[in-house]
Amino acid sequence: MDECWTNLDGLKVRYLEFGKGKKKHVLFIHGLGSAADRWMKIPDELSSDFHSVAIDLPGFGESDKPANLDYTIDQFRKFIISFQKKILIHDGKTSLIGHSLGGYIASELAIHNQNQFKQLVLIDSSGMLNQPTPILEEYLNAAMNPSKDNIT
Repeated sequence: MDECWTNLDGLKVRYLEFGKGKKKHVLFIHGLGSAADRWMKIPDELSSDFHSVAIDLPGFGESDKPANLDYTIDQFRKFIISFQKKILIHDGKTSLIGHSLGGYIASELAIHNQNQFKQLVLIDSSGMLNQPTPILEEYLNAAMNPSKDNIT
């Protein structure tokens, strides 16, 4: 595994890379409140056959967390497309694996950029409901309004 950094759109972005040089790529997109490390051994296990990349999305993990960033699904989608171009995995041979929020982003990527991706794997994906679940609303309230009352 290589811990890598790149500058993209003025943001310092961290990602983990496994199996560099392989012709087929797998891009892992983590969920809300998570980071690239949460994929544990999965990218490494796939690296015998695939170039595996797990990204810390902006605002997560060790990537920059600018207060003025537009933290929307569409912005994350555009960011991932730019990231793929930057690290040269935009050749249509990339499989996407997304969990939770990462699944929502991955599904939007697959819908809007079909020629960029070979396969899509969603794990407990968000974004499929018309409104947040009660537990997600509690989580978002605690994240957006941190206080002792909101997190206990």
